Amino acid sequence: MLESSGLIVDVGQWVIAQAVADTLAWRDAGVPPVRLAVNVSTRQLKGRDFVDSVLRATAPLGAIGRSIDIEITENSLMEDLGASAEKLATLKSAGIGIAIDDFGRATRRWAA
Repeated sequence: MLESSGLIVDVGQWVIAQAVADTLAWRDAGVPPVRLAVNVSTRQLKGRDFVDSVLRATAPLGAIGRSIDIEITENSLMEDLGASAEKLATLKSAGIGIAIDDFGRATRRWAA
């Protein structure tokens, strides 16, 4: 329903922001560092401002290392391989991990 209504982009941005907030709260509470994976929809990945929105949301983690992975499906990646690869390369160079989930097989991670 979120995909078909277009609300997935807003919800996806909220999820990333919440993952950042939780990571910072856990750090402040003395919890050892953890790496979180956040699923990203095809619609998010295709968005013109996807990279900027992820970088803005994860900026507070810069001082402690961006401990967030963006996880996408193989199908999302293949819809526009060139543009998707460029966006993901930009995020990876900023310290954000990239994980490709191919449903049913092991998730492949490319850590930053």
